[in-house]
Amino acid sequence: MGLSFEAGKLGNVQADAVALNKNGIYHVMNALQMYKTDLDLPSELKKYNDQVYIKAPAKGIFYSDVKAGDFVKDEQELGYITNEFGETIETIKASGTGVVLYMVGTPPVTKSDTLFCIGVRE
Repeated sequence: MGLSFEAGKLGNVQADAVALNKNGIYHVMNALQMYKTDLDLPSELKKYNDQVYIKAPAKGIFYSDVKAGDFVKDEQELGYITNEFGETIETIKASGTGVVLYMVGTPPVTKSDTLFCIGVRE
């Protein structure tokens, strides 16, 4: 068994992200009866056993109003890529329904960069 926790933005440590990770680890350990905690535990554990990765179809500048944690639906428009003159060259749509687990943090993208990871519930 293994766990992979990620939090923060662009390689910077953030106190709220560290607290979120610690809280998550305590919840998992409590659920596995490895650690007793008095933290408020959610009544339902959300499991995302599948991920959908959305890659950049072109090089350019990526724009999106979607953020990590947002629920998105299949075929929903998530953003767009422009060329250096601001002309839209690609529209980015979700290829699955679920929660945005993470997304690219900087506007410049290269073809095949991962733009989004969408967690799909079991």
